[in-house]
Amino acid sequence: MIVDAAFLRRTERDQFRALAGELRVPFTILHCSADDARLRERVAARSAAASDASEADLHVLERQQQYNECLADDERAFTIDLATDQAVDIAALCERWMVGQDNMTTPV
Repeated sequence: MIVDAAFLRRTERDQFRALAGELRVPFTILHCSADDARLRERVAARSAAASDASEADLHVLERQQQYNECLADDERAFTIDLATDQAVDIAALCERWMVGQDNMTTPV
């Protein structure tokens, strides 16, 4: 299962990590990042196009950046970092995830 959300706060991430542990299924955080200028550019472009389902604007982006709690060291063991302001090789990303599943234990 893939859960698509910002998960900016540790408690939100911990809830899904605990659920994965209860269900005894693998747990991975795909940590997507881009520089601030690129994020602002994307949000502005979406707003201007008025064709995106997201209601996020620059105010929402700024609020998210204020609330963001960085990943803790113990979360890093379950994390794949992805810089989205660069080209993404989906096949390589999938391979990293599959290899990571072999090396990770189910969280408890």
